[in-house]
Amino acid sequence: MSTEQASQPIDIANWAIMELMGHRTVAGYVTSVIIGSHVMIRIDIHSSEESFAPVTQFYNPSALYCLSPTTEEICRRYVANNSFTKPVYSYQLALPQPGITEFDDE
Repeated sequence: MSTEQASQPIDIANWAIMELMGHRTVAGYVTSVIIGSHVMIRIDIHSSEESFAPVTQFYNPSALYCLSPTTEEICRRYVANNSFTKPVYSYQLALPQPGITEFDDE
C-alpha cells in the first residue's frame, strides 16, 4: 500500500463489534462521520429488546482497538446481553433540589 493510499479515509458502513481502549466493547451499525474538522466513528446501538431505544455514540478513531464486522443479528444479541451499553436514563441522574440552584450564594 502506498503512502497516498494509506492516508485516504476508509468509508465504514457495516454492522460491527468495536473494542475500545479502556476495555469497553460496543456493537451496532458503524459509520464514519465528520464533526467539525475531525473524522469520528459513529455507532448506532440497537437491541432486539423492544424496551431498549436505539442509542448513537461517537468515538475518536484513536480510541478504537479492534473493529470486527459481523451481522445485525449478532450485534442486537450482544447489546441485549450486555446492559452496560444501554443509555443513561433520567432517573439515574441526580436531580437538583427544588428552590436550590448552583448559583445560590450561601
